[in-house]
This record gives sequence, structure tokens and C-alpha cells, in this order.
Amino acid sequence: MGIEPLKVIDRLKGMIADQSLRIAMLEAQVEQLQAAQASPSESEADAEAADGESR
Repeated sequence: MGIEPLKVIDRLKGMIADQSLRIAMLEAQVEQLQAAQASPSESEADAEAADGESR
């Protein structure tokens, strides 16, 4: 048999973990953007902080 189920499962778990991390990062960005909209006076500082984190 060429396909080893455990290797496939491990690979899928890794892919799911990667996507979960990406989702968490996007949720954090959404929260930052919502906070920036709620307080326009601080939006520039929030935007700079978000830009620094994305690199």
C-alpha cells in the first residue's frame, strides 16, 4: 500500500493547526480594526502597531 493513513492524518492535523493559527491572527486583526473604529483618535497608533505585527 502506497498510502499510510497515519502519515496522512498527521499531515492533516498540521494543516488544521496552521489554519487555526491563521484564523486566530485574523481574529486579532479584526479586533484591532474594530477598536480603531471605536476610537478614531487612536486609530493611527493602532494601525502602526498592527502593521508592525504583520511583518
